[in-house]
Amino acid sequence: MPEIPFPIPNDPFPNPDDPLDAVRRWILRETQAAVERKVRDTVNDLTWALERRLPDVGSCNLSTSLFEITLDEVLIEFSSDILEAGHQHNIDARAIAGAIAWEYEENKRGRWSDYLQYYLGRVLDIFTEDPPLPLGEGIGWGSIHTERARLLHPTATNLELQCLRLEAASAIEMIGAIMGQASQDYFTLSGGIWIGNAPPILALFFHTGDGLLKESAAKRRLDPCKPGQTVELDTSQDTMATWVKSNLDRFIQFSTRPEPPTTCYASVTVK
Repeated sequence: MPEIPFPIPNDPFPNPDDPLDAVRRWILRETQAAVERKVRDTVNDLTWALERRLPDVGSCNLSTSLFEITLDEVLIEFSSDILEAGHQHNIDARAIAGAIAWEYEENKRGRWSDYLQYYLGRVLDIFTEDPPLPLGEGIGWGSIHTERARLLHPTATNLELQCLRLEAASAIEMIGAIMGQASQDYFTLSGGIWIGNAPPILALFFHTGDGLLKESAAKRRLDPCKPGQTVELDTSQDTMATWVKSNLDRFIQFSTRPEPPTTCYASVTVK
């Protein structure tokens, strides 16, 4: 099982003026490792209780979930899924890889909450059919929220929605679909601004939702659209978007070069 994040302070930068710096840093690392081992043992015990003692409890195939594999493994083993989602939804697939990576590396408290949401859902399934999802927050690869997942899979049960977001292939497709829809909506609402080839902007609206997308599109609406226009969009208001912008070179292998609109459109530059 991969490292489970826990709210312990990160290892500080070396302090050459402190003669005990190396010892202090070693103690901090060992303490964090010990706590994380304890959390993993607790999760394993709970898994055993649910799956062995309570075999009727619904469960996902967790073999491709962030409970079982790492970010690096997902980016390697599911690279073709990421590229296919980019092609299918006509967006630069670097945005998909970037969103997954940010949620995994930077939103560690959110990753920890996935364990709570998943196992609470399975416990509640003992007492009621298709229980309401605990917390209703983002879960799985890309940390897709329940309300967005429901729009993509309206007939799925609540527990099936969790599985779709935890399993890598289906989560990747959902992220691509959300970003593809955002690109289409922004183009329509803005009167021709195309963001499909701008990963930081796709990450911005994936992370912040439809409210900001509509506000931004209305503010910058082209009247009329003139061929060759360029519009500058700002990512500074969102941590995922700014991180994706700074880390694009990490995901160069996922560049899919989406096809621009055949009608009048304005391209974007990212601030």
